[in-house]
Amino acid sequence: MKSGGVVKKIFNNFGWKFASLILAIVIWGIIQGDQTMEVESELALQIVTPKGKMVRGERVRTKAVTLRGQRVLMLEAPSVIEGTVVVPEGKFGRYRTRISAQNIKGLNPRIHVTIHEPFLNLYIGNRATRRFPVKEVLQGTPADGYFIKKVTVNPKYVSVTGIRSDLLKIKQIVTEPIELDSIKETQSFDVPLLPPPIDGAELSISSASVSLQVAQRTDNRRYGSIPIEIEGSDYFATVRPKYTAIVIQGTKGILDFVNRIDLKAFVDARNLRPGRYEQEIKVKIPPDTVLIETTPEKVTVHIHKRKKSR
Repeated sequence: MKSGGVVKKIFNNFGWKFASLILAIVIWGIIQGDQTMEVESELALQIVTPKGKMVRGERVRTKAVTLRGQRVLMLEAPSVIEGTVVVPEGKFGRYRTRISAQNIKGLNPRIHVTIHEPFLNLYIGNRATRRFPVKEVLQGTPADGYFIKKVTVNPKYVSVTGIRSDLLKIKQIVTEPIELDSIKETQSFDVPLLPPPIDGAELSISSASVSLQVAQRTDNRRYGSIPIEIEGSDYFATVRPKYTAIVIQGTKGILDFVNRIDLKAFVDARNLRPGRYEQEIKVKIPPDTVLIETTPEKVTVHIHKRKKSR
């Protein structure tokens, strides 16, 4: 058969053929649109309470639902349906309400909704806000030879909003644990706050700054029989007792290298005329150490009338 004959057959009665095709598509669309389908979905219910009241627990509750309707309508249905539950004035304590299509908004009314477990149980209480101290939670230990000298939390207090009777159960708000393993220098952390163990409590802030001042551990070490010298006198002078004991503080690494000869005890006798005086013992100690005590703290100084030869 020649190609011209094939083309002639294709275009023979072309208008009727095209109309038939359009009619078939329309009929198929009508059939598809009339088909009923079911879809499992979720209903998110926003709980609205009267002024001064609040619901214990989540402000949004979810229910499993089944949607049923024509296919063309179901294609437009949202994946999550939204709804509202308005708690009437005067309700307090346990409140039970039935959820129906009237609680749903924005859904085509021709779509049938089946709500599984349609009853909603709530607890309504008086809304209140109180301030509570923030307490850090430390976990582990610093590096060997170090310790936490000081902890600073900022802010020191946080406001918590909840049902008034529930807030009475709270003593403090704690942070998530801060790991101390191997820490050996001062550090600051931004630490999330853990929600209190009551349903629906709202914190005014979500985290706190915790500063840890880290220091090396120190020891006290005593050095006895340190001779007491007399300085600044133009006269011959004697002192009783002649020796003192000194206690200093420092890290182990420093104290291990301190000897008795590194310590000096003396009394200042400048401007003292001949006579007897009770004078405070002064000491010189190595750098990076701290004087804890001297025993005794004072001694008797005897300034003689004879001057020192020059």
